[in-house]
Amino acid sequence: MVGGAYELKLQKLQVDLACEAADISVAICRLLLDKKKRKQKKRTLWSRVAHNTISLFIPETCEAIIAEFLKDVVACPTTLEQWKEVASLFSNKWNFHHSVGALDCKHIAITCPPSGAAQCYNYKGFHSIVLLVLVDADYKFLYVDVGTNGCSSYAGIVSSTAFSEAPEINTLGLPEPEPLPGYDTPVPFFVIGHDAFVHRSDSQ
Repeated sequence: MVGGAYELKLQKLQVDLACEAADISVAICRLLLDKKKRKQKKRTLWSRVAHNTISLFIPETCEAIIAEFLKDVVACPTTLEQWKEVASLFSNKWNFHHSVGALDCKHIAITCPPSGAAQCYNYKGFHSIVLLVLVDADYKFLYVDVGTNGCSSYAGIVSSTAFSEAPEINTLGLPEPEPLPGYDTPVPFFVIGHDAFVHRSDSQ
């Protein structure tokens, strides 16, 4: 009887753990996919996990996802041949020659922080942090930086992130200037971006 009761208790524990893992998975998926509901308390309606518990495991899970998949998802060129492949893709798909990436930023809305509210308040009228990305012609990430305060200007966003000194962009360098198709004058390779971004000769 003791052995049977122990086995039943163990089975119940395994089921509870499986349900808890399933609830956590559901909460994470709905959090990452839902763009309308921003408060974690509302997300407790989706699962049996309390909002204060969600606030603990969501950051840990996202950090684990980043650590596992970052190198596979964000692949910045490290050789001249890889830079030329990016430029070739822009030429073939968009008829835009010598571009080695498109640079832009996105304001990610956040709840007004208890301190430093002014630093996060952007020109669009809400609090945010900034996502800065460099993408190829297929919109695949080549470089990502997130976390700059929303009040920063475009120029300030670039200068305050690792992008301005990223070894993938500056240290390794870009291909030497080459003539555009049908022309003889060498033209530098460059990054496409908003005219408010800081111009750098080593990232043209």
